[in-house]
Formats: sequence, C-alpha cells, structure tokens
Amino acid sequence: MKKVSLIVKKRIRSPFYEAVPRLGLERFYEDAYRMLWVEAERELGRAFTPQERVDLMKELESIVHVEVDGVHYFFAPSLEEYWYEVSELIEERFQ
Repeated sequence: MKKVSLIVKKRIRSPFYEAVPRLGLERFYEDAYRMLWVEAERELGRAFTPQERVDLMKELESIVHVEVDGVHYFFAPSLEEYWYEVSELIEERFQ
C-alpha cells in the first residue's frame, strides 16, 4: 500500500461543493461558488450535469478534490482563483 499525503497551505473547514455523479446528486454549500455556474448556464443556454461539473473542476489547480466512496468533495482556499479558473475553462471548452 502506498502512502499518500496532502499538504494544505491554508486551513479549509468544509467543502464548497459535494457531488455523487452516478446518482445525479450535487450540493453547493456556498452560493458564491454556485453563482458562477448559474451565470455560465444562462449565458450558454445549457445546464451542466453533476458529472460535467466534477470532470471540469477536477482539472482546476486552485482547488483540492477528494473522492471517498464515489462522493466528490471540492475545497477552495480562494474564491477569486476559483472564479478565474472555472470561467477560463468553461470559455475554452464551450464557447
């Protein structure tokens, strides 16, 4: 068994987003993080599935992703970096 370690530079108390894509379930714990997706969906005229959100957010460098038994948890030390990275990725992929 390999040892794995995670170094977090800033204390993070709880995830901003949790999803179980195989069941189509998701929950944003903070509206500031959810609003970016609401605006993107309105602008693009499409809705993102929990699986699409998870796949896109796993690519971000500004957040920490942890998966436990099929449940994906996302933590972000910086809202500003999250907004910038998600906006850039959505624009690159969907516009």
